[in-house]
Amino acid sequence: MQLIILFFALKKVFTDSTLLYIPFLPEDINIENVNGSIIFNYSQQIKTPVVFLKKSAKGEKEEFLEWVKKVEIIKKEDKEKKDLKIIIKFPEEEKFEKLEEKKVEIKVTLPEGIRLGKLKTSIVNGVILISNLYSEFYNVSCINGYINLKEIRGNGKFEIVNGSMEVFVSHNEEVNCNLEIVNGNAYLFINDFTKIDYKVKNGEIYEDTGYKEIGDKQYIKCDIINGFIKIKRKR
Repeated sequence: MQLIILFFALKKVFTDSTLLYIPFLPEDINIENVNGSIIFNYSQQIKTPVVFLKKSAKGEKEEFLEWVKKVEIIKKEDKEKKDLKIIIKFPEEEKFEKLEEKKVEIKVTLPEGIRLGKLKTSIVNGVILISNLYSEFYNVSCINGYINLKEIRGNGKFEIVNGSMEVFVSHNEEVNCNLEIVNGNAYLFINDFTKIDYKVKNGEIYEDTGYKEIGDKQYIKCDIINGFIKIKRKR
Protein backbone atom coordinates (compact mmCIF):
# COMPACT_ATOMS: atom_id res chain seq x y z
CA MET A 1 0.00 0.00 0.00
CA GLN A 2 2.82 2.44 0.86
CA LEU A 3 4.50 1.79 -2.50
CA ILE A 4 1.26 2.55 -4.38
CA ILE A 5 0.78 5.83 -2.52
CA LEU A 6 4.36 6.82 -3.28
CA PHE A 7 3.89 6.06 -6.97
CA PHE A 8 0.88 8.34 -7.27
CA ALA A 9 2.60 11.06 -5.26
CA LEU A 10 5.38 11.20 -7.89
CA LYS A 11 2.87 12.06 -10.64
CA LYS A 12 3.04 15.83 -10.68
CA VAL A 13 1.88 18.36 -13.24
CA PHE A 14 4.77 20.04 -15.07
CA THR A 15 4.58 23.06 -17.36
CA ASP A 16 6.78 24.76 -19.92
CA SER A 17 5.97 28.19 -21.39
CA THR A 18 6.99 30.02 -24.56
CA LEU A 19 6.33 33.57 -25.80
CA LEU A 20 6.18 34.35 -29.51
CA TYR A 21 6.38 37.99 -30.56
CA ILE A 22 4.85 38.68 -33.98
CA PRO A 23 6.70 41.61 -35.64
CA PHE A 24 3.77 42.80 -37.79
CA LEU A 25 0.00 43.24 -37.74
CA PRO A 26 -1.53 40.20 -39.47
CA GLU A 27 -4.72 40.39 -41.52
CA ASP A 28 -5.19 36.61 -41.66
CA ILE A 29 -4.58 34.22 -38.74
CA ASN A 30 -4.64 30.41 -38.85
CA ILE A 31 -4.10 28.39 -35.66
CA GLU A 32 -4.41 24.61 -35.27
CA ASN A 33 -4.10 22.70 -32.01
CA VAL A 34 -4.77 19.27 -30.51
CA ASN A 35 -5.49 18.75 -26.80
CA GLY A 36 -5.65 22.14 -25.14
CA SER A 37 -7.17 25.53 -25.78
CA ILE A 38 -7.07 28.51 -28.12
CA ILE A 39 -7.91 31.88 -26.58
CA PHE A 40 -8.06 35.30 -28.24
CA ASN A 41 -8.01 38.47 -26.15
CA TYR A 42 -6.94 42.13 -26.34
CA SER A 43 -4.49 44.52 -24.75
CA GLN A 44 -3.99 48.29 -25.01
CA GLN A 45 -0.32 47.83 -24.11
CA ILE A 46 0.88 46.20 -27.34
CA LYS A 47 1.17 47.22 -30.99
CA THR A 48 1.68 43.77 -32.52
CA PRO A 49 0.37 40.35 -31.45
CA VAL A 50 1.89 38.23 -28.70
CA VAL A 51 1.34 34.46 -28.57
CA PHE A 52 1.72 32.65 -25.24
CA LEU A 53 2.05 28.87 -25.33
CA LYS A 54 1.97 26.65 -22.27
CA LYS A 55 2.70 22.94 -22.52
CA SER A 56 1.67 20.78 -19.59
CA ALA A 57 1.41 17.13 -18.61
CA LYS A 58 1.22 14.91 -15.55
CA GLY A 59 3.89 12.33 -14.88
CA GLU A 60 7.60 12.13 -14.22
CA LYS A 61 9.78 15.18 -14.85
CA GLU A 62 12.35 13.48 -17.09
CA GLU A 63 9.71 12.13 -19.44
CA PHE A 64 7.92 15.49 -19.51
CA LEU A 65 11.10 17.34 -20.47
CA GLU A 66 11.67 14.88 -23.31
CA TRP A 67 8.06 15.28 -24.47
CA VAL A 68 8.38 19.08 -24.48
CA LYS A 69 11.33 18.82 -26.87
CA LYS A 70 9.26 16.71 -29.25
CA VAL A 71 6.18 18.95 -29.35
CA GLU A 72 6.44 20.93 -32.60
CA ILE A 73 5.41 24.57 -32.78
CA ILE A 74 5.26 25.39 -36.47
CA LYS A 75 5.12 29.15 -37.01
CA LYS A 76 4.82 30.60 -40.50
CA GLU A 77 4.91 34.35 -41.05
CA ASP A 78 4.38 36.23 -44.30
CA LYS A 79 4.85 39.95 -43.76
CA GLU A 80 3.98 40.83 -47.36
CA LYS A 81 0.68 38.92 -47.34
CA LYS A 82 0.22 39.72 -43.63
CA ASP A 83 -0.43 36.07 -42.83
CA LEU A 84 0.27 34.29 -39.53
CA LYS A 85 -0.01 30.52 -39.15
CA ILE A 86 0.70 28.46 -36.02
CA ILE A 87 0.31 24.67 -35.91
CA ILE A 88 0.91 22.44 -32.88
CA LYS A 89 1.99 18.86 -33.60
CA PHE A 90 2.25 16.31 -30.82
CA PRO A 91 4.80 13.46 -30.90
CA GLU A 92 3.68 9.86 -31.28
CA GLU A 93 1.53 8.82 -28.35
CA GLU A 94 3.24 5.43 -27.88
CA LYS A 95 6.54 7.04 -26.91
CA PHE A 96 5.00 9.03 -24.06
CA GLU A 97 2.08 6.87 -23.00
CA LYS A 98 3.01 7.17 -19.30
CA LEU A 99 2.37 10.93 -19.38
CA GLU A 100 -1.21 11.97 -18.63
CA GLU A 101 -3.26 15.04 -19.51
CA LYS A 102 -0.86 16.22 -22.20
CA LYS A 103 -1.98 19.55 -23.65
CA VAL A 104 -0.90 22.87 -25.12
CA GLU A 105 -2.70 26.10 -24.25
CA ILE A 106 -2.46 28.93 -26.78
CA LYS A 107 -3.32 32.50 -25.86
CA VAL A 108 -3.21 35.10 -28.63
CA THR A 109 -3.18 38.69 -27.39
CA LEU A 110 -4.01 41.24 -30.09
CA PRO A 111 -3.74 45.03 -30.13
CA GLU A 112 -7.07 46.58 -29.24
CA GLY A 113 -9.13 47.55 -32.29
CA ILE A 114 -7.42 45.24 -34.80
CA ARG A 115 -9.66 44.14 -37.69
CA LEU A 116 -8.83 40.78 -39.22
CA GLY A 117 -9.57 39.70 -42.75
CA LYS A 118 -9.82 36.01 -41.89
CA LEU A 119 -9.55 33.98 -38.71
CA LYS A 120 -9.23 30.23 -39.14
CA THR A 121 -8.77 28.11 -36.06
CA SER A 122 -9.38 24.46 -35.21
CA ILE A 123 -8.88 22.22 -32.20
CA VAL A 124 -9.42 18.58 -31.24
CA ASN A 125 -10.11 17.82 -27.57
CA GLY A 126 -10.19 21.34 -26.22
CA VAL A 127 -11.70 24.79 -25.92
CA ILE A 128 -11.90 27.83 -28.20
CA LEU A 129 -12.61 31.24 -26.64
CA ILE A 130 -12.98 34.34 -28.84
CA SER A 131 -13.83 37.71 -27.30
CA ASN A 132 -14.46 41.16 -28.80
CA LEU A 133 -12.94 40.28 -32.15
CA TYR A 134 -13.80 41.60 -35.61
CA SER A 135 -13.08 39.43 -38.62
CA GLU A 136 -14.45 39.71 -42.13
CA PHE A 137 -14.63 35.92 -42.13
CA TYR A 138 -14.36 33.27 -39.40
CA ASN A 139 -13.72 29.57 -40.01
CA VAL A 140 -13.73 27.95 -36.56
CA SER A 141 -14.06 24.24 -35.79
CA CYS A 142 -13.83 22.03 -32.72
CA ILE A 143 -14.09 18.28 -32.11
CA ASN A 144 -14.71 17.09 -28.55
CA GLY A 145 -14.81 20.36 -26.67
CA TYR A 146 -16.44 23.74 -26.26
CA ILE A 147 -16.67 27.03 -28.17
CA ASN A 148 -17.38 30.37 -26.47
CA LEU A 149 -17.99 33.47 -28.62
CA LYS A 150 -18.35 36.76 -26.81
CA GLU A 151 -19.20 40.03 -28.57
CA ILE A 152 -17.75 38.94 -31.90
CA ARG A 153 -18.30 41.03 -35.04
CA GLY A 154 -18.20 40.05 -38.69
CA ASN A 155 -19.14 36.99 -40.73
CA GLY A 156 -18.32 33.32 -40.60
CA LYS A 157 -18.91 29.69 -39.82
CA PHE A 158 -18.52 27.91 -36.47
CA GLU A 159 -18.66 24.11 -36.21
CA ILE A 160 -18.48 21.72 -33.28
CA VAL A 161 -18.84 17.94 -33.00
CA ASN A 162 -19.37 16.42 -29.55
CA GLY A 163 -19.59 19.63 -27.59
CA SER A 164 -21.54 22.80 -26.89
CA MET A 165 -21.38 26.39 -28.06
CA GLU A 166 -22.17 29.65 -26.27
CA VAL A 167 -22.72 32.93 -28.12
CA PHE A 168 -23.04 36.33 -26.39
CA VAL A 169 -24.00 39.40 -28.46
CA SER A 170 -25.09 42.68 -26.84
CA HIS A 171 -23.63 45.24 -29.28
CA ASN A 172 -25.45 46.64 -32.32
CA GLU A 173 -22.75 46.04 -34.96
CA GLU A 174 -22.69 43.52 -37.79
CA VAL A 175 -22.92 39.80 -37.03
CA ASN A 176 -23.62 37.17 -39.68
CA CYS A 177 -22.82 33.64 -38.50
CA ASN A 178 -23.61 30.02 -39.25
CA LEU A 179 -23.48 27.66 -36.27
CA GLU A 180 -23.35 23.90 -36.90
CA ILE A 181 -23.49 21.50 -33.94
CA VAL A 182 -23.53 17.70 -33.87
CA ASN A 183 -24.06 15.97 -30.51
CA GLY A 184 -24.20 19.13 -28.45
CA ASN A 185 -26.17 22.20 -27.46
CA ALA A 186 -26.31 25.90 -28.35
CA TYR A 187 -26.80 28.67 -25.79
CA LEU A 188 -27.50 32.05 -27.41
CA PHE A 189 -27.62 35.26 -25.36
CA ILE A 190 -28.48 37.93 -27.93
CA ASN A 191 -30.26 41.22 -28.66
CA ASP A 192 -34.00 41.42 -29.12
CA PHE A 193 -33.39 42.46 -32.77
CA THR A 194 -30.95 39.65 -33.67
CA LYS A 195 -32.62 37.44 -36.28
CA ILE A 196 -32.35 33.68 -35.75
CA ASP A 197 -33.01 30.81 -38.15
CA TYR A 198 -32.62 27.40 -36.58
CA LYS A 199 -33.14 23.73 -37.37
CA VAL A 200 -32.99 21.09 -34.64
CA LYS A 201 -33.03 17.33 -35.29
CA ASN A 202 -33.43 15.01 -32.32
CA GLY A 203 -33.57 17.78 -29.75
CA GLU A 204 -35.52 20.59 -28.12
CA ILE A 205 -35.99 24.32 -28.70
CA TYR A 206 -36.19 26.81 -25.82
CA GLU A 207 -36.77 30.23 -27.34
CA ASP A 208 -37.30 33.63 -25.79
CA THR A 209 -40.02 35.04 -28.03
CA GLY A 210 -39.18 38.73 -27.61
CA TYR A 211 -37.83 39.21 -31.15
CA LYS A 212 -38.18 42.70 -32.64
CA GLU A 213 -37.61 43.19 -36.35
CA ILE A 214 -35.26 46.19 -36.48
CA GLY A 215 -32.94 46.21 -39.50
CA ASP A 216 -30.78 43.33 -40.68
CA LYS A 217 -27.41 43.92 -39.05
CA GLN A 218 -27.42 40.73 -37.01
CA TYR A 219 -28.28 37.28 -38.32
CA ILE A 220 -27.47 33.87 -36.87
CA LYS A 221 -28.29 30.53 -38.49
CA CYS A 222 -28.06 27.48 -36.25
CA ASP A 223 -28.29 23.80 -37.25
CA ILE A 224 -28.22 21.14 -34.53
CA ILE A 225 -28.28 17.35 -34.66
CA ASN A 226 -28.77 15.55 -31.34
CA GLY A 227 -28.98 18.50 -29.00
CA PHE A 228 -31.02 21.52 -27.99
CA ILE A 229 -30.94 25.25 -28.59
CA LYS A 230 -31.67 27.78 -25.86
CA ILE A 231 -32.24 31.43 -26.83
CA LYS A 232 -32.28 34.27 -24.33
CA ARG A 233 -32.83 37.81 -25.62
CA LYS A 234 -31.59 41.04 -24.07
CA ARG A 235 -34.39 43.37 -22.96
